[in-house]
Amino acid sequence: MFDSLANLSRHNIQITLCTHSSALINVDQYKSICIVRKDSEAIGTRICQCTEEIFTGSDRDDFQLSSWLNPDRNELFFAKRVLLVEGPTEKAIIPRLAKNLDVFRYDYTLVDCASKSSIPLYCKLLNLFQIPYTAIYDTDLHNHKDESALTVAKRQTSELLAAINPDFGKSVSFEIDIENELGFIAKGKNKPYSALLKIEEGDYVIPGQLAQKITNIYE
Repeated sequence: MFDSLANLSRHNIQITLCTHSSALINVDQYKSICIVRKDSEAIGTRICQCTEEIFTGSDRDDFQLSSWLNPDRNELFFAKRVLLVEGPTEKAIIPRLAKNLDVFRYDYTLVDCASKSSIPLYCKLLNLFQIPYTAIYDTDLHNHKDESALTVAKRQTSELLAAINPDFGKSVSFEIDIENELGFIAKGKNKPYSALLKIEEGDYVIPGQLAQKITNIYE
């Protein structure tokens, strides 16, 4: 349906589509996306539309941003705030911890960016559409890493922080990684499941520092 409407619009036919469906968002047509907001009666209704070029980086980065914005990740266009995380472990664990702490919010959308190095791409998109967000990342400063790997980790952190526009975004970091903050080491392909089992143990207590970070994420 989206393709049919887009084709009609190329033949001097004006198309207006109002939707709450992330399946009808195509980042390749991002200049046609208008986000309508009414946060308060005093401010009234506002419309945010990005008319400048998003794809100004390398071809690789452009391809990644376009291909990674699938219907699941496209929910970011409808969120009150977007929580950007590195991978599936954080996506599984952070909401569960928030529910255990009674700070979880359903109007916050959590997006798996697939890697730390990809988070700046999402920050860029959210900045342009003025969507509030929190970038959540691991410092990755493991003791077993050599100097070269530590340098890469520090560079990725610097690039991520530089991409955040403080008008819309903020960051929360985990010391080394989220498993370290949880107090255990999860290995293998089932890391998210192992982590969930750990925090669901009856005697598990969320460390104070981690509890504060989860609360900060959902503020």
